[in-house]
Amino acid sequence: MLEVIPSKINRIFAMNFLMGLLAFFLGLLLNIKFLYIAFSLGVLCSLVSNAILLFTVYLLVYKGYKSYISYFRFLLAYALYALTLYLTYFFCSNIYSVLICALGLCSFKLICYFMYILNFLRKKVHKN
Repeated sequence: MLEVIPSKINRIFAMNFLMGLLAFFLGLLLNIKFLYIAFSLGVLCSLVSNAILLFTVYLLVYKGYKSYISYFRFLLAYALYALTLYLTYFFCSNIYSVLICALGLCSFKLICYFMYILNFLRKKVHKN
């Protein structure tokens, strides 16, 4: 399965993992509970749910599975999001930690946007 994943998606997964590790250790170093619990948990959940969705796409495209499996796995990914937000609120009892965790859940998409903007700017600079 790993040989058919494009290198850009692998790079996004690696950057997301490194961002989660950086947030965890920076939060421990500075003793910021929001970073090392909420944001890191959100990034970890984002990695797992996007890996589930990537594996589902692999099963649909390359293995020829029926499309009903995609609905179940998509619901599983969003149930994982909801469970992560609930557990963050349960353990931290603070709405700010839930918001920071939600930002961590969006980290995969934020890295995609960031890489797109960098690629656009690089093409614009090399054009001149």
